[in-house]
Amino acid sequence: MKSSRTTAPGVTARHRLIALPLWFLLAAIFGLCGWLFGLLPIVTAVGNWQQARDYVATPAQVVQRVAKDGTGAHAAWSAAQYEVNGKRYFAERATVLDDDDPSAANNAQALKALDAARAGNQPITVWVSPRRPEIALLSRDLPLASLWPRLPMALGFPLFALAGLAGMVGALFNPGWYTRLANAAGVWLFAAAWCGFVFPMLLLITSDNPHEWGGVAIMSLFVLVGIGCLWAAIAGSLRGETGTNDRDLSSKGRNVKRGGLGGRGDKFDKN
Repeated sequence: MKSSRTTAPGVTARHRLIALPLWFLLAAIFGLCGWLFGLLPIVTAVGNWQQARDYVATPAQVVQRVAKDGTGAHAAWSAAQYEVNGKRYFAERATVLDDDDPSAANNAQALKALDAARAGNQPITVWVSPRRPEIALLSRDLPLASLWPRLPMALGFPLFALAGLAGMVGALFNPGWYTRLANAAGVWLFAAAWCGFVFPMLLLITSDNPHEWGGVAIMSLFVLVGIGCLWAAIAGSLRGETGTNDRDLSSKGRNVKRGGLGGRGDKFDKN
């Protein structure tokens, strides 16, 4: 009869007690960072892009605006001035990105086009909200250049968080599958350290404008190594040895004659 136990005797209570806070840190750190720096900016930008699809193309003139900064000094910048129903507005946002950082790739492209129009004394097209005419964008395109470096964190970090949650459940209740996860803990630790450094570094390198494409290419290779480490951790957790609990220890089938076809003794390999 097959054993019906589902606990993992290979992992002692002491080891599970030590592992519990470590699994919690894995889930908390990677879950929070994956959401704040990966998923949230992507979800927000895609949502803004979908909402801006009905924005109306409106001609605008590039002007110079002047204002005082926090230190009291005067600051000047280029802005697109447009008119709706006889009232003038300024396009204050460059793209659908939630981040107004001018060094962000797509923001920098839009602002560069704005400066070029000003230098050539040319009009420019802005995209105006039909619901609120004071809201306008220099570009309503999906900002792929600013979003793709966030994909490793958006997709990879939640997997580390899920592993941390699974580890917490396993450390508390010691189910049968926890042995596989515990045996792969070293791989998870290495993958977390590697990806926790490399994935944000890719975002940091691509945040500079213009990009150093040689550095981006090298860091992308490191990202691929990190993805391989993450895959190895997942595979080790799913296919690792579970101990004797998952094996059939019954005596059923022990009297089955093995060896397949063929004779015995001097009749071996003879008809």
